[in-house]
Amino acid sequence: MSSPRFDGVLFDMDGLLLDSERIYLSIFRIALVDLELEWDEALYLSMIGRNGIESAKLLINHYGPTYDHDRMRARLDHHWKLHVAKESVPLMPGVIELLDLLDELRIPCAVATSTARGRAEAKLTDAGIRHRFQGLIGGDDVSNGKPHPEPYLKAAALLGLDASRCLALEDSANGIRSAHGAGAAAVMVPDLLQPTSEIEAIAHRIAPSLLDVRDWLASTHHLPLTAMVDSR
Repeated sequence: MSSPRFDGVLFDMDGLLLDSERIYLSIFRIALVDLELEWDEALYLSMIGRNGIESAKLLINHYGPTYDHDRMRARLDHHWKLHVAKESVPLMPGVIELLDLLDELRIPCAVATSTARGRAEAKLTDAGIRHRFQGLIGGDDVSNGKPHPEPYLKAAALLGLDASRCLALEDSANGIRSAHGAGAAAVMVPDLLQPTSEIEAIAHRIAPSLLDVRDWLASTHHLPLTAMVDSR
């Protein structure tokens, strides 16, 4: 496969930049216990990459008319705050190394996340990387969330770029569908979800980690990998 150069890079956030999906999974299970609802792994996994509105629809449809989503959100917020009060949300491996390379190559980047803008801004700021991105599109900045292409189209537009000239990095199937639909070169870096045959068919490539993405991009610019130090 050819290795084109890109004018911009678009990032998902949870499970791609932040190692937060396992935290969400844990507090989701605890919140279900609080509400005396049964755990359903397939349901949870189907929500990864979707915004709050779409996730709420899935939950209401699954748990029925007695399900109280306002209570669920309150419990999730409660348990999230308890967790982050004790420990910070770690970055995924390779985040800083990849961002450093993009700075070196002078390639602008933006975030396209399903998380609401205010919360996304806070999470990236707390993680110490908000200033590394020239733009951010939150789940409440779009009319249609992932897997619709709108988030990636808007993120590219923030950089003044056409999405077809951008690399999009995602950890979820819904995110890959969104980025691919926008015309971006969609690369999946799996976290909780492994690529299906459908995702493998539409993804530009599958990368084990952001460190591998860094190495791949460096090779397209003929940079010496031996000069790069990482924790692998």
